[in-house]
Amino acid sequence: MSRSPRPRRSWFGLVLIGLLLMVGPPAALVSVRWPRWREDAVIRALRRSEGPAPWWPPGWREQLRSSILLEGQVLPARTGMIEFQPLSTPSPIFRTAATGGVYSFARRLPAGPCRVRLVSPDGTASDWVSLGPLGSGSHRINLTF
Repeated sequence: MSRSPRPRRSWFGLVLIGLLLMVGPPAALVSVRWPRWREDAVIRALRRSEGPAPWWPPGWREQLRSSILLEGQVLPARTGMIEFQPLSTPSPIFRTAATGGVYSFARRLPAGPCRVRLVSPDGTASDWVSLGPLGSGSHRINLTF
């Protein structure tokens, strides 16, 4: 009586499944969290007036070089909507509320020449005021309309 040859077992499939289970969940977590992580890191560097960390990818460094944070006061103290418009490229108008004469844009804005205006609660708007070119970083600008 002859024995039939036993099929050889391959560990390749098990190793591949184990590798996918080890790498897959962390990679999925990083891919979901990556955009928010990048935004938080760039805003933190802008607020602290820091340069990029050595491990930052080139895309993050470019965002830091081309972004500003803008906040300040409206003098005399007024309430309304501050509109910010970059002039270097065709882009949308960014808006934030001015309450009690204080305003702060919560998001990064493009660096470069720009203009601002105040729109009062009744809908009347002031003339545009040129801010000139703003370099990257955090800026505190008091506006008079």
